[in-house]
Amino acid sequence: MDFDLISIAPGAPGWIELRVKGDDQPRLLVKCEELDGRGVITRVIVAGTLDSAVLRSIPFGRIEAAINHPKFGFPMNMQGPSPEVVEKFAGREVFPAEIGAMDRALDDYLAKSEKVVRRGGASSSRRKPRAPLSRPDGTNPDEFSRRVAEAYSEVVLTTPAPAVVLAEEAGVPVGTVHRWIREARQRGHLPQARKGRAG
Repeated sequence: MDFDLISIAPGAPGWIELRVKGDDQPRLLVKCEELDGRGVITRVIVAGTLDSAVLRSIPFGRIEAAINHPKFGFPMNMQGPSPEVVEKFAGREVFPAEIGAMDRALDDYLAKSEKVVRRGGASSSRRKPRAPLSRPDGTNPDEFSRRVAEAYSEVVLTTPAPAVVLAEEAGVPVGTVHRWIREARQRGHLPQARKGRAG
């Protein structure tokens, strides 16, 4: 993934925008702060059509190298780029008031959500244990597909191999679970899979 540093926010310290080259690519807003004399990425906002492949392709190492390159005025006190960089990007600044408001709102959200987690609010809505899937008896295929979808939706949040987990629970081959998942998709209980992706 190639990118250009396209704008800076002198009024919103540490924020830069990176434009990824190519059509329909995401926009990246990156906040950089100083740690041990080096610029590090502390926040990233990615806007666009996203999937796991796009997110994996974001070159965080190269972005960090760029923000520490003398050409861009880093490392520094992160109060803003050098005057030469400001001049180079004049007229292409992102909106500092909006970026600042977004930064403060994110700070507020993180502080409040951390309090909720510490009080146990986020984990207090645990579900009852799910019964493992078993081979269908053929009497209600739609109901079985619904159960497969529910089990898959629960397990996919905790493992990159949900079919393997469901197969071990049910005592069936993984290929059998893949058929169950495919049928659940065909019946509309799960969204269609993307081509070339497992699961």
